[in-house]
Amino acid sequence: PPGAGKGTQAELLQSRMGLVHLSSGDLFRALESRSDRLARLIKEKLSAGDLVPDELTTQLITAEVERLCAIGPGVVIDGFPRTSVQAKLFDDWLSSVGGRIAAVVHLKVDNAVKVNRSLHRGRSDDRPEIIDHRIAVYDAATRPVFDHYLEQGLIFDVDGDRPVDAIGADIDALIAARSQGCDPLAAPAGGVGSSVRCR
Repeated sequence: PPGAGKGTQAELLQSRMGLVHLSSGDLFRALESRSDRLARLIKEKLSAGDLVPDELTTQLITAEVERLCAIGPGVVIDGFPRTSVQAKLFDDWLSSVGGRIAAVVHLKVDNAVKVNRSLHRGRSDDRPEIIDHRIAVYDAATRPVFDHYLEQGLIFDVDGDRPVDAIGADIDALIAARSQGCDPLAAPAGGVGSSVRCR
């Protein structure tokens, strides 16, 4: 969820496991700095706390995952997928390229903690009314993603209302358990996200 600590855990996971971190939010913020129609659309959506359209989001993420797979053994994605449509499109793409999701980690965090963390990040779009809207959009749009990945046995809840190191230890233990007998892969650090094994 917004303000859950996805980025923090993803960065720590990247440094511990050698995976490449992909933040959907960072990707969108980088794109919105351009001056084309795509940038204007992304900026409009992000400024309002809304989601970027599913097909566009998935195209941007899959292109970036493909690029990043040339750099490392896997990618830890935070903040994606946010809708069941994105999850299905991503699954289809992974199937077509021979990739797979190792795990989907959901950081469970109290709403008051999410708001407080978001307000202290210092981002220009972290205003109370936008944060509240972002949380509402997340709750409405992302809940079906849980069912999608639950059916596949891929979603795992981690208590995100604790110190950073304790959360990281739980994620590490999850990854160790999920990696028994296969390539070491990482779970995403965050709301709903995914870790992708590169070819």
